[in-house]
Amino acid sequence: MRRSLLPIFRLLSIGLLTSTWAQAEVSDPAAARAQLQQGYALKQQGKCGEALPHFAESVRLDRQPKALLNLADCEAKSGKLVSAQAHTVEARDLARTRGMADFEKFAIGQLKEIDERMPKLVITVTAGAPAGTVVTRDGAELGAISLGTPLPIDPGPHTVVARGGGLEHAYPFSLAEREAKKIDVTPVGGTVVPTPAEPQHLATESRKSEPSASVEGSSDLSTTSALPSQRIAALGLAGAGLVAFGVSYGLGSAAQKSWKEAHDGCLANVCNNPADVQQASSARERGNVATAVFVIGAASLVTGGVLWFTAHREEKTALQFSPQAGPSYGGVAFRGAF
Repeated sequence: MRRSLLPIFRLLSIGLLTSTWAQAEVSDPAAARAQLQQGYALKQQGKCGEALPHFAESVRLDRQPKALLNLADCEAKSGKLVSAQAHTVEARDLARTRGMADFEKFAIGQLKEIDERMPKLVITVTAGAPAGTVVTRDGAELGAISLGTPLPIDPGPHTVVARGGGLEHAYPFSLAEREAKKIDVTPVGGTVVPTPAEPQHLATESRKSEPSASVEGSSDLSTTSALPSQRIAALGLAGAGLVAFGVSYGLGSAAQKSWKEAHDGCLANVCNNPADVQQASSARERGNVATAVFVIGAASLVTGGVLWFTAHREEKTALQFSPQAGPSYGGVAFRGAF
């Protein structure tokens, strides 16, 4: 079945990739040019704030170096230096790929001017900060590799937050163009971070799911954790196997006893009495049945073992069992909450 479905999966994958590629290639140069012209006219009037949406739409409809450079220029004039830097880099690389040397040269000059204006911020965590302190800059978490490194940031107000040890300390600040700033942060001295209260229905469910005490003589298989459905099935097969062993044992014992009684009156294992012959034949049949039931029980136990060791602990089901067996019966007693 897997082999027969493989070509279908391949065709679907190719179709999805082709569809994605086609969507990425779809553009509207005419509409993009019109949006670029409207944005450029507003820019010439000193209205970069109004021109930005037109440049952004032009780029969306048809990514061209000229539109990207105009978009970046207006972003820089509006104080959005980080976005301006990203769009200028894209315009430079795009112009270089298409062999547009004039646009590439212009982008390099514009990028240099933006980089010179870009503020830089260095954040470090003080030595006395709690272990595992988390630092965010304007809501974005910074990894350890970013701490102690000068990072570009837009001019204007910002907030750095240090959180750890149940405390949270906010550091509001502001940066001007071309300014470099270093901030040492720590949660110590901040406000206590409240622990979210557990909802009442979750607390109730938690108490309900606590495992009960084991019945004396039984084996508790889930004192702290739950059993997935696959392991429940495994236990069911194991129980069936034990029952089969008990039945096989009972049938075998009865067959052996009947066989012995039938042959007690025979000489040299040769039975001439029709009743003894019938009893011996019946004993042989019951022995065969006992053997078949024993094989079924063994198969059930093996299958149950495979299911048990390949199961994952996902579903929450508390379960206990106690095997039971006797001379002519066998089984397993289950007790639990499903």
